[in-house]
Amino acid sequence: MPAKNIHIIDREKLTPEIIKQLNLEKTAGRFLQENGHILMNLEYEEGNKLPFLQTMIHEMIHLNSYHSFQKAKENEKEWSMCLVDSLADEKDKDLFIRPRRSGLSIYSEDGSMIFKDLDEALITELTIRFDNKYFSQIPEISEEYEKRKKAIEKRIQETGENPEKFRDIAFIKSEEKNGSYYFEVERYSYEEERKKLYDLINDLYEKNRSDYSSKEEIFALFVEAAMKGNLLPLGRLLKKTYGKEYFLKIREEYKKDKKEYPQEENKTE
Repeated sequence: MPAKNIHIIDREKLTPEIIKQLNLEKTAGRFLQENGHILMNLEYEEGNKLPFLQTMIHEMIHLNSYHSFQKAKENEKEWSMCLVDSLADEKDKDLFIRPRRSGLSIYSEDGSMIFKDLDEALITELTIRFDNKYFSQIPEISEEYEKRKKAIEKRIQETGENPEKFRDIAFIKSEEKNGSYYFEVERYSYEEERKKLYDLINDLYEKNRSDYSSKEEIFALFVEAAMKGNLLPLGRLLKKTYGKEYFLKIREEYKKDKKEYPQEENKTE
């Protein structure tokens, strides 16, 4: 991801109409599937680097996931964001393309997205893993990272709580009083969606123990589908475990809460 593809937006210098057009009203950042760019709100400052980087990594993983497009029909042009007249012949100068897949998300003809929440849960889990594995190696955030690490270690030492409970903590606002840490925890976003993903993986593993040696193998099927576009192995497992009615049920549930394109986002909470 070249630096030139990441754009820092100062909302104070924009009109409400432009902010709405950029879909940055309630989000810290969003990715542009159609051209491979990222928009980030201007929040990078001393003491606030961790959440900025977490959001940016989230959007980068989105962009590095599988994407596919198709020619938009006339009734789809309203929500098709990609005009590719520069690539088209003169006779096709008004050619529009619209997204078909983005990670685990699948676009319907009306612009609604199926499996979007599942996709966000997976991308957030991958962001958490990236954080836990690589953030300690980044000098620019070392002060905030160490502050978070020490606060968590102090809490575990005082309470004896399981360290796994703290793996999804994004950042901490803490202060020390009389030798004890008092802190406010900010966890990674999509907590409810991530819980549903974990529950689904656990259930799939319990019902298919003879075919898989660990839950991580099940998780890898979701990653393979989202990052490489290979949905078939995951689809076969879901169909084998729950039947084809499983997909029909999900489709109907998403129709009740239609999500129009574009809805790219993430706010680390």
